[in-house]
Amino acid sequence: MQGFQRLFLCALGRVRRALKSDRRPCPDDPRGRSFGEIQWSPKPWWCEQFYQVIRKKRPARLLEVGTSLGMTGLYVLAALTRNRHGHFFTIEQAPAKVTYARRLFAAFDDTRATCLEGSSTSILPQLLASEPAFEWVFIDIDHRYESTIEHMALLADHVLPGGLLLFDDISLNEGMRRAWREIRDHAGFEWTTLHWRNRKTLEPRVGVGRRR
Repeated sequence: MQGFQRLFLCALGRVRRALKSDRRPCPDDPRGRSFGEIQWSPKPWWCEQFYQVIRKKRPARLLEVGTSLGMTGLYVLAALTRNRHGHFFTIEQAPAKVTYARRLFAAFDDTRATCLEGSSTSILPQLLASEPAFEWVFIDIDHRYESTIEHMALLADHVLPGGLLLFDDISLNEGMRRAWREIRDHAGFEWTTLHWRNRKTLEPRVGVGRRR
């Protein structure tokens, strides 16, 4: 089984590398990057860890805030497809990125994915009214202190006991470091971090909270 899992993850890695060659400019990207340049950003080491955790824990409801082009979500969806269990909700504000992600998900079992377009602060109250509890939540938004803290407040009470609440780029800038210092004081979670693989001397990349 472990050998098959490794082959499956290698196949996902080949998909990721192939998408890197997409040189079309992304109309939603303020930095003027191509789709391929954006798609290369999510690193395989954390995508693979997410995949393995989801395969093992078999969560029923998962949420990502900040779909981008869907590469992290693809690993999540692949795990759910193999589990034959669970549903994945993901939110993205940029229309071109939503279109790209939906096409990527369609290559897998996209009946297990709901890709929502719009501002997360507008969509989340509606979504949480119908889906009030999640076992896995990944927040990867604009890397600003204010919005990160706002999403912590919005989502902390909607993570089930034993579930995971994750924040990307907790060391990217001083605003994110400040947000992470405040987030990890939340008594309702046990906090830890994910570091860059083989780069343990650097600051951590992802903050992880397990709901008590």
